[in-house]
Amino acid sequence: MKKTFKYLFILTCSLASVVSCVRFDEQDIPEQETKVKMTFTAQIEGDAETRTVLGGKMGDEYRKVLWQPGDSIGVLNNLGYEYMHKFVNIEDEVSEISTFEGETYYGDTYYMFYPYSNKLYARDYDKIEFTIPSMQTYAKESFASNAMPMVAKGTPQSTIQFYSLCGVLALNITGSETVQSISFTGKDANGNPMTIAGDYYVNMNYYDTPEIFTRDYDSPTHLATVTLNCGEGVALDASEPTPFYIVLPPATYDSFNIIIATTDGKVMLKESTNPLTIKRANATKTGALTYVANETIDLSTLGTANSYIVTDPGLYSINATVIGNGEFGLIDGEPFHTTESTIEPAGAYLVWEDTPGVIGGVTPSEGRINFMATGVEGNALVAATDADGKILWSWHIWVAD
Repeated sequence: MKKTFKYLFILTCSLASVVSCVRFDEQDIPEQETKVKMTFTAQIEGDAETRTVLGGKMGDEYRKVLWQPGDSIGVLNNLGYEYMHKFVNIEDEVSEISTFEGETYYGDTYYMFYPYSNKLYARDYDKIEFTIPSMQTYAKESFASNAMPMVAKGTPQSTIQFYSLCGVLALNITGSETVQSISFTGKDANGNPMTIAGDYYVNMNYYDTPEIFTRDYDSPTHLATVTLNCGEGVALDASEPTPFYIVLPPATYDSFNIIIATTDGKVMLKESTNPLTIKRANATKTGALTYVANETIDLSTLGTANSYIVTDPGLYSINATVIGNGEFGLIDGEPFHTTESTIEPAGAYLVWEDTPGVIGGVTPSEGRINFMATGVEGNALVAATDADGKILWSWHIWVAD
């Protein structure tokens, strides 16, 4: 989905401003055991008076949130312990209003979630479970397709509109480097890293606007860092700020860290003790930030390994082009997935940590993985990936006093 918006926009909604309907194929309504082909026409929340979702290009006062051809949503007619059914946008052009087609059971009320995933699960008749990814992909002047989760509910006779579940942090950066990745870690009033990615659910019994919660059942994954992967890199301008957008859960972060990694292997750490509030369906703009690299500690100086020990807070990096102990770790005659000890990583991310906030700012840069040790003791696993996000190798980081 292509998404654009006004800085600090507010996507509050007027029901009179949206057009939405459901249409059944020309056939009798079937029994519950049989799925029926349906089409839904949907529009994302918007306020006709403020026109916050009606605009054009960067620099305009207002920006659009648009459906893209091929976008897909999950649909169910109830929330009784079931995976959601896939509906696909059948329009040929980017538009504010789109038609989605698919099959589901007939019912009085329909519950919908964007973006669709085969892991979308409806539980307890009031929850939809979903995941906020810890890795997002850079999109010029916008945020990535599928990055903003949204929900909707309604009856065939009512208007059906989608509500955003998260907000957006808009960073504006100047400099002469080329940015490869940016990571964000938020902290609470006690300085503890807050969960901002992993397993969540949305309560679909909302009256006005929906609210999300972290899952605390079924061995959930909770991560404290979100990373924006800029692929081959985004060149900065020394005078004109370049915008970067990161989707985050609504919350007030009493302090936060931002780590910017560049394609030449350098890293900048920006720490702020000023509170940052991310509101649902809002974009929060920061002041201009000038890139200035910080010193990092190379944990691979004495050789590569599968596990590294960190004893002090700070910025660290490891060589991510060599798997484990390199050629010395390959044993002749033993079954293994590769006979090569080197890889060419295109990305990196935090796979898990046994305590939220053990490390933050996991970013790829010039064949290295950079991260920040926050001072929280524990264990973490970081991985290098190829261009498609497939894990090439992973490393254990043990933070101990």
